[in-house]
Amino acid sequence: MPPYVAASRWWPVGGRCTPMASIDWAAAITALNDTHLPCSGSEGRLLRLAASLAHAIPVDLQDALTGLADHNTALTLAAVERATGHR
Repeated sequence: MPPYVAASRWWPVGGRCTPMASIDWAAAITALNDTHLPCSGSEGRLLRLAASLAHAIPVDLQDALTGLADHNTALTLAAVERATGHR
């Protein structure tokens, strides 16, 4: 498993504990910056935006938003809605 993903976290779901993966956002962005993650430019931008929303990691919005593919733009808008309490 990549060093930025941990599968040993247990979270209460439906009255019982369920194993779930968690992301070390700082390590994921470090891996992205060091070109250790094979992804498209749009996928990298999406990861930067997700890390910013999830862990307050700074992101250049001009670069991140202007290079997104259409599908990733929709995913980003949905994530922003959820993060701001609009579901």
